[in-house]
Amino acid sequence: MPKKLPAKESLLRILHRRELTPEIEEKVIGQRKQGYELLLKCLEQNELSKHQVANVCVLLMKTRFYGDQNQLLEVLLGSCEDTRIHVRSAAVRTVLALTHFALSYPKQAPAKATREYIAPKLNKSLQLGLEKPTEDWLKKFLG
Repeated sequence: MPKKLPAKESLLRILHRRELTPEIEEKVIGQRKQGYELLLKCLEQNELSKHQVANVCVLLMKTRFYGDQNQLLEVLLGSCEDTRIHVRSAAVRTVLALTHFALSYPKQAPAKATREYIAPKLNKSLQLGLEKPTEDWLKKFLG
């Protein structure tokens, strides 16, 4: 009988795919707060592959109401300065999504998700370099 993997190892194995399927999303989102906290911890530890980072960012955006959205924003902004371009790009895309959400639904958004707060931090990501589509989106956002 195979040993049951610890939650983090199991999650990372599931997220090491090019794209998320609805079944995978349901497994993680179904864990609610525990899943959110595990995803956040994985991103903070900075040991993820390209696909894992992209998938974790997508799932954090979908589960953001299970935790402190300001903390999520801070972790993502920290990842925007990562040495790896794919990590920076995934983090920038997620920050842009959170900011767009904040502009559309200000009562439900993190207080720090304002253009004035995040623009200086995102400019650093632009200087470090981003994947092409993300760079274009960020330049458009920054004006």
